[in-house]
Amino acid sequence: MVLDDEPDIVRLMTGVLRDYGYRVQAARTSDELFALLNRQRPCLLLLDIWLQGSRLQGFDVLAKLRERMPQLPVIIISGHGNIETAVAAIQAGACNFIEKPFRVEHLLAAIRAGLKDAEVADALYDGRLKVVRAEFERRYFSKLMLRFSGNISRIAKFADMERTALHRKLKQLDVPITRPKSAASKPKPPAKASAKPSPTKPAP
Repeated sequence: MVLDDEPDIVRLMTGVLRDYGYRVQAARTSDELFALLNRQRPCLLLLDIWLQGSRLQGFDVLAKLRERMPQLPVIIISGHGNIETAVAAIQAGACNFIEKPFRVEHLLAAIRAGLKDAEVADALYDGRLKVVRAEFERRYFSKLMLRFSGNISRIAKFADMERTALHRKLKQLDVPITRPKSAASKPKPPAKASAKPSPTKPAP
């Protein structure tokens, strides 16, 4: 997705990117961009800093995107950039900075790098989410095992699961399935010796 107020730049970038197989949508103001974002999420955004006639400028848009879509890679583009602007863009959360006029190969390289970093970030996020979910489920089913004394039928009914599915889930989460011994199966304590003396026979 592209946000730039210069029609010539927008036509150039969208034309080049479509030639290389990318699907591109463009906006000229911040309001147009957020309207597009309400309908779909792009893989990457090319964002101009100075936007004539826009309610928000580039850095303001970037700040809102970091709150709304922290995983979205954003490449800042500007025709009035310098080292300070590039550093500020990276510190604000952009993944790269390109100065206008740019060379096509530099633009494509920045896009490929941004998309690759986004794939890695998404993979790490998904991995952390899976670990957290598995730990939550492990604790949940461990508590159910204690609550119902390891009775699989009662646990399955409570969790609204089939017994076979529950067995697979417990095995997958490494939750012990052994049912605790009932109180009736505990060994009886030894009988106490009687404290009463045994009666003695009278002498003949």
